[in-house]
Amino acid sequence: MVASKFDFWKPDRKGFEKLLSESFTEYKGMLFRKSLFKTEEVDRRLHTVSSMQVQRELNHEPLILLGVDVDAQRKWAEELEKAWQRKFEAEFPHLTVTFNRDDTGKEIIVTFWAVRK
Repeated sequence: MVASKFDFWKPDRKGFEKLLSESFTEYKGMLFRKSLFKTEEVDRRLHTVSSMQVQRELNHEPLILLGVDVDAQRKWAEELEKAWQRKFEAEFPHLTVTFNRDDTGKEIIVTFWAVRK
């Protein structure tokens, strides 16, 4: 059996730091992570759900994937929200961004969406 180079339960701080430095793009008054943004997907979803729902579906990050326990996820979620909020305020001052932190007790999922001010 070949050993895996990826250890799921080892904290992935480098992966988290990539999240902290994520770039964003605005589209039709909405915000998306550039690395995951696809115009066609957003436009397709806008035919069936609201812009807020499209953003919530596409802008969520389950921190458990970074291989840290729930206490570390909580700390990282706070750090992530602060870093992203600073970016949003600097790069998209005409938008109001809201964050949601879903805490199941085992995992934290950070979600954001934007609306025009």
